[in-house]
Amino acid sequence: MAIESEVEFSFRYVLKIIALIILLPYHLLDLLFHPPKFSEKVKLYFEPWEAMLRWLFQPKATMLLVIANVVVFLLAAFYFSEDQLAGWVFTPSMLFSLDLLPMVGSWFLHANLTHLAGNMLALLVFGRIVEREYGSARLLLFYFGAAVIASVVNALATYLIFGSNIGSVGASGAISGLVTIALLADPFYFTYLMGIPLPVILIGWLYIYADVFAVISPAVGDQVAHFAHLGGYLAVGLLYLGLERDRREKVIKGVWINAAFLVLVVVMGLWLGIVP
Repeated sequence: MAIESEVEFSFRYVLKIIALIILLPYHLLDLLFHPPKFSEKVKLYFEPWEAMLRWLFQPKATMLLVIANVVVFLLAAFYFSEDQLAGWVFTPSMLFSLDLLPMVGSWFLHANLTHLAGNMLALLVFGRIVEREYGSARLLLFYFGAAVIASVVNALATYLIFGSNIGSVGASGAISGLVTIALLADPFYFTYLMGIPLPVILIGWLYIYADVFAVISPAVGDQVAHFAHLGGYLAVGLLYLGLERDRREKVIKGVWINAAFLVLVVVMGLWLGIVP
């Protein structure tokens, strides 16, 4: 099935799936008591699910990363003890001793199911944009490149600013790099978040604002590695240096669009009295 519009596809199939869920008891009874038409009705009832799965798995590298993160989370939850996992939490001291293997392991570990779900939702949203724009190989390059820089930035900030050796886990540093690339590559790409079609430029800047605000005004008990996120956002500047000329021109255009968006937001904030 050709997908002409992300918003049209999402809206149409979200409605179909909601209808399928609501009518599921009727459909099951209908299939049970009308067996001669079973095959036709199975196709009718489950075609939207099949189409949604095809759409979901279009960005193959993105889905591979999601599956890898979920598998590691399940293995960590059911097959490994906390003591065994502790050695894979990347700490600043590991950076200084060049013990870098835990850095890679930490990218696939998550503190809890909420942490995993939030990261995987962001990976699905931003990963498919980057993979559609640059392909699977470039997506993986951006993802792991941003992950490295985010881990290093977070370790240095944790040690130099806070004098701490607390470690961090999660894929959010790598995903933050994808957020910036998506903002620059296709800021007006519409996607679904919580069932509402929203432009990526709005979603992405909400992510960035949340991290910047958390660094400026840290909350008590906040255990989120915001410096890792900021490192991931900034990593894209280094990674884009390897792009060919026409890509850099598109990136520059994306920079101007995002700058105009920020100016508009600030002006509206001043006018509404939200920004002091």
